[in-house]
Amino acid sequence: MSKKEMAPINYKGTDEQLHDALLDRGLFIPQFDGKFDRKRAIRALQNWETTHPDRQDRKCRVVFNYSRHANANSKYAEGCLNGDKKYFPYDVEVEVSENFLKECMDRAEEIGYVNQKDDRGHMTSTQQVTKTKIYPYTFLGYVEDKPEPKEPEVIKNSISDNF
Repeated sequence: MSKKEMAPINYKGTDEQLHDALLDRGLFIPQFDGKFDRKRAIRALQNWETTHPDRQDRKCRVVFNYSRHANANSKYAEGCLNGDKKYFPYDVEVEVSENFLKECMDRAEEIGYVNQKDDRGHMTSTQQVTKTKIYPYTFLGYVEDKPEPKEPEVIKNSISDNF
């Protein structure tokens, strides 16, 4: 298996180059007020470089557990990172890329609304973000690279060679 070589990160490059570097590494694209947030993008890429010295996207073995979030009636834990949407069945061992697991599933938040009365008796609705894990999972370890199967050795038998 040959892995795709990633281009080195050019921190002084254009916003498009930083955006592409984030996509190549499967990282969240930070935005502020609907615009690309360069400072947070550089920080995310620097964090990634310190935690991934080998620069390879490892596969993790995990089991997603049921949770009590709004979409709990679904049979799947679903996540989307930079347009890459994936579904994982609950209570089954699956292989997930480490970047997708950390950047998407660990960052998932539940957004709810709370209705309250103000001082004048008017109902107001405020947004409330829950910081609990929406998709809890059990980490089973990393997928080991399987060695390529060797061809069986042919042992010459002196008796069979005579026939």
